[in-house]
This record gives sequence, C-alpha cells and structure tokens, in this order.
Amino acid sequence: MKIIDLKGRFHHASHITAVQYLSSLCDTDDRLRLAGTGTCVLPLRSNVDGHLIGKISDIHKIALESILTKPSQWAMTVSAAVEHSRETNDDLSLAAIGTGQFVPRLVRNRVLDHTNNSLWDTKHEMLPNGIHKSSFPTESMQSTNMAAMAGTATPIAITGMGCRYAQADSPEQLWEMLELGQCGVSALPNERFKMDKLRREPKGPFWGNYLANPDVFDHRFFGISAREADAMDPQQRLLLQVGYEAMESAGYCGLRNPNVPTDIGCYVGVGSDDYTENVGSTHANAFSATGTLQAFCTGRLSHYFGWTGPSVVVDTACSSAAVSIHLACKVRSHY
Repeated sequence: MKIIDLKGRFHHASHITAVQYLSSLCDTDDRLRLAGTGTCVLPLRSNVDGHLIGKISDIHKIALESILTKPSQWAMTVSAAVEHSRETNDDLSLAAIGTGQFVPRLVRNRVLDHTNNSLWDTKHEMLPNGIHKSSFPTESMQSTNMAAMAGTATPIAITGMGCRYAQADSPEQLWEMLELGQCGVSALPNERFKMDKLRREPKGPFWGNYLANPDVFDHRFFGISAREADAMDPQQRLLLQVGYEAMESAGYCGLRNPNVPTDIGCYVGVGSDDYTENVGSTHANAFSATGTLQAFCTGRLSHYFGWTGPSVVVDTACSSAAVSIHLACKVRSHY
C-alpha cells in the first residue's frame, strides 16, 4: 500500500507527484481507466484552455490533471463552445449534469444571445443517458412570469456605494483593478507585524489581502474621543468611514431637512472579533465593551446619522453580508 500525499487545494501544481502515481495506477487496471475519446458521442473540450481534445485513449490522465494540478478556466471553456457553435451555425443545446447553474455570469449574455435571449427555468427534462436537459420558456411564458413578478416585487434601489479592499479604497479604484485584472494579494506589511520577532517558524512571508492604513481614523469627525477610538475594533472605524462615504455618494450627507425621514434601518454583516484580544491585553475602561462587541457595530452608524429604525448586526459566517441584505429587503417589503 502507498500513501498518496494529497492535501490542500485542488488545481495546484503541488499535486503533480500524486497525479503521476494515480495515472500509473490507472494504467495497471482497466477498471480505473476512462474510455477513449473515440467512444464519445459529443466533442470533448478541455476546461483548462477551452480547446477540443483530439483522439486519445488516456482521458483519465487529462481528468486527473484538470482536477488536481491545473486551474479550471470554465468561462473560457463555455465561451469557446459558444463561439464554435456560432462559427459553424450549429444549434446550441445546453445540458447539465445535476441541477446547478453551469453557465458563468461572464458569458451568460453571449449564450442568451445565441439562444434567442431565452432564460433558464427550474424545469429539467431527463434524457436517456441520465443528463438533465434545461428547458427554455417561450416569449409568452417569459412575459407572463415577468408580469406576475411585477405585481408582487418591491423595488429596491442601490443609491450609494463605499468600499475598502486590498489595493482599492473606493469603488472607482476597485473597478480599475477589475478592468486591469490586478490582484490585491501581497505580503504582510512589516509595519503591521514585526515578523522577525516571531518565536515560531516559519517567520514569513505571510500573504493575504491587506487593507492600506487600517489604523487611520479621524475620530473628531465622528464626534468620538481619542480614548474611545483607541478601544474601537477597526471594523467599527471602517464601518463609520465606509458608511459615511456610501451615504455621501447617495447625496444624503449634509441634509438638514425635516422632511427627510429618520426611521431608517441599518443591517450589517460582521465577521471575526479578534480585536478583543488586543483590547483585553490592557486595563479595561468604559469603552472596552462598546468598542469590541459586534452588537454595537450598527449602533455606531445609526447613532451618528440619527436613524431610528431597526439596527441589526448579522453574523452567519461567510453569508453575513447576503443575509443582512436579505433581511433589510424583507423588512422593506412590509412597508
């Protein structure tokens, strides 16, 4: 028996030795090998570069490499299939194994254009080989569905934005990063942590998406004392800054009109609270609890802007932001 060192993320070159061993294992047993491309009913396309795979007998090697060592370029693969269908004037048929949405958002519009702008519904037709074939509603069905939705849907508008990302302190900078295909990952800045002081090994570098100047905060602008600001979790400081920028971009800052309603709700998704370890290493003061408890995050915004509606903090791990938006929209629909 041989133990295969297979751990960590897939689609990474560190698994090349495991792929070589698994490929040789498949070569020794017909039961472990996939059939050659000569038996395929439809052309087989690589999800690594989108190219068609020619006649080969060892598909299992390509499958292992695609899963374990090479990054998947699914958008490129679907785009190549759509472009090939256009060039050959073939009818484009879409089939999915399973019930998930398999067309990437980046290429969905091109696919819809090639299928007469049809939209996918949740109905699936089972083909003889076990594949679920997505059905396309007619234009009349689409019109009926849209009309039904219009009668029950509550309009939601995004009127302002603010953000803090690695290498991007504004929506404009984030958009520029996306356009240029830039990556925000960088080594841990030395001013954040003196890695040479670490007692553990290795001493770095440690890579991540690090915000620029997370300690910069104009406490006087928000009417907060320096002593209180020092005990505030950086999440609270950033929330005040980004929240103000979002309201400013929406045109609501500086308004002193009595007709502007104050019954505004504030729903925020939060994450970890490791700053409590920092505050807890010093003597407690009157701001230790309010500066570190997650429950006070939305209260900061509501208090500053004078909002009197619901002020809710949501922590559902990775889905916190999505759940907080969902709750806010649900409350909005009841008004």
